[in-house]
Amino acid sequence: MFGGDANLDNTGLFEAIRKEREKKKMLDNSVPPEHIVVNEEKKQVTLDDIPPEQLASLMAELKKEIMQDMKSEAEKKAEEDRLRKEQLRKDRESYVERMKASDEPWMDIEAWDENKTGAKIELDWNDAFIKHLRENGIAGTDDDQVVQKWLILLMEDMTGKMADEAEEGDFE
Repeated sequence: MFGGDANLDNTGLFEAIRKEREKKKMLDNSVPPEHIVVNEEKKQVTLDDIPPEQLASLMAELKKEIMQDMKSEAEKKAEEDRLRKEQLRKDRESYVERMKASDEPWMDIEAWDENKTGAKIELDWNDAFIKHLRENGIAGTDDDQVVQKWLILLMEDMTGKMADEAEEGDFE
């Protein structure tokens, strides 16, 4: 890592570390934290060897780097989410476009909003769906009216089936 003699004494080791830091500083043009002045007679550096003001400075720098990394991760995740949603929107638009052009009857619920007075339903359909409904006896002055009548018939059918099931009961 440091090059040169592998049997460096502590002074040589600290000098090699200092040189490596200087190289890194020159490579990434960032200003490294102040050099830590430690007891060079010890073989290991501990937190006790670092003066409190330098330790506080190092911890602040580390916290700043961690926060930047977290921010970068959050930004990356947000961008991935945005791209994923954009792709889903494009896929949905492509699907709807294909289905609207299809000869097969197609209907889709675009939105459903319930409140105290009822429900608001937004539907989308293709021409083949309207043709299918008209061929099966559901008439109307326009496409919206045909779909509304179909929806009413559907709800009446569902309500009737639920009433029949309630009359049968769960007990025999």
